[in-house]
Amino acid sequence: AKRLRVEENRLLRKDVERAANLPGAHGLFYRYGLSCYLMGDHDSAETYLKKAYESEPTSEVYALGLAAFYNETNNYAAALPLVNKLLQSNPDHPGFKSMREEILAALSQE
Repeated sequence: AKRLRVEENRLLRKDVERAANLPGAHGLFYRYGLSCYLMGDHDSAETYLKKAYESEPTSEVYALGLAAFYNETNNYAAALPLVNKLLQSNPDHPGFKSMREEILAALSQE
């Protein structure tokens, strides 16, 4: 499975390089960002998850992906505004509420 993940990451990187300036590349940025995260390359993961979100700031998927990345990497201060934004558009979503509670608990312990 790891070999396939490495190959997928390599192919996605090539696609990102080719499509970097094309409109609509946000989906590719998101997929590559997730792939980088799974490969342990957190710097590239953050770069491309942010690019996807900044290209489509109304996307709940991209906002959630970036918020989850920040939450998983203990960057709670960066995760909180994204989760708050998600809750503004969907205040009863149990997953968003749960993530916000988790982030607030972690921030209170810092």
